[in-house]
Amino acid sequence: RTNVKLAYDPNAANGFPVSSLTSYYPGSQYVDLVGLDGFGSGEQTWADVFASSMATMQSFGKPLWILSTGTSGNLSQFVSDSLNAAKTYGISGFVFFDAPPYQLTSAQVSTLQAL
Repeated sequence: RTNVKLAYDPNAANGFPVSSLTSYYPGSQYVDLVGLDGFGSGEQTWADVFASSMATMQSFGKPLWILSTGTSGNLSQFVSDSLNAAKTYGISGFVFFDAPPYQLTSAQVSTLQAL
């Protein structure tokens, strides 16, 4: 048994062909989980950033995480949408990039910690 997990973690296909998500996948024997990186800017919603990538990432049959995300727009809505997406897409976890301009407020951190 090992405590090391390997993730395949491309950028979300936001504005790029969805085929870009599969181009470098090394194979299920090398990957424990799959994830996406994606950041909203301005008025982009969570769905604008990630929705087009979800079916492709789910097709790998691995636990799905959002491994780096944030927004410089409506952060409260983006966090709320992230939590709703977890239910919709079976996302196992999120890693929020907590640095300007994507920094979470103390109230948002408290909300996430209470889950």
